[in-house]
Amino acid sequence: MKQIHVNKTAIPGVFTFFNLLFGFLAILQSALGSFGKAAWLILAASLFDGLDGATARLLKVPSNFGKQFDSAADLVSFCAAPAVLLYFAYTEGMHPFLGAMISFIPLFAGAFRLARFTVQSDDAPKHFFIGLSSTAHALTFASFVLFNQGIYGSPGDPRIALLLALLLSLLMVSHIPYAKYIGVNWHGRMKVVALMLCVGALTFWKSLILFPLAVLYVTGGIVKTFLHHDEAQIEAKVVPKRRFFKRK
Repeated sequence: MKQIHVNKTAIPGVFTFFNLLFGFLAILQSALGSFGKAAWLILAASLFDGLDGATARLLKVPSNFGKQFDSAADLVSFCAAPAVLLYFAYTEGMHPFLGAMISFIPLFAGAFRLARFTVQSDDAPKHFFIGLSSTAHALTFASFVLFNQGIYGSPGDPRIALLLALLLSLLMVSHIPYAKYIGVNWHGRMKVVALMLCVGALTFWKSLILFPLAVLYVTGGIVKTFLHHDEAQIEAKVVPKRRFFKRK
């Protein structure tokens, strides 16, 4: 009997594939009016997004193709999917063009943030992001939808949702440092996995815990920047801004 050899380099790509798939399904569910399902699919995509990078580092098989594939999947799952969810869930009653332009803002901000991250990834610090990550943006917005459905049985107040979307968009293109989810060593990663499992259990139990935790993470970066302004400026300058505009 022949032994089946699995190419280790393909394993992270499988997780990226599911990230992309769930993002696409979230778009379809938003268009169909199933906003809760769309939010859950975005959360599922964020889980696989965390697994692909962690797996690549664990198996020691990082690749430029994997980075580009991951960025493409993130653009769909964490930029396009939340933008479409925002449009169908919260812009009813607006002029279609106005609703489309407002919903386009998170997509543009996320695409800009991903492009900046891609060209700066080699020089960027390993322990924090420059600006809110697209994954954190999508997770926060999706958990907002679930939080409101858990309490009110509806996606929530459109005015609050639009304000939240605009704030998260600004944070994505900002230079505010945000701590990364995955630890720099094995013990740190195990702690993160344990935390994700606990949060997942609590979330499935009553869809109320994830949004407050996401808000704490988002506001934590803002508060840290105001309280330690000089330190935050030094961290933001670690990545040369001119690299983003450098011609290849």
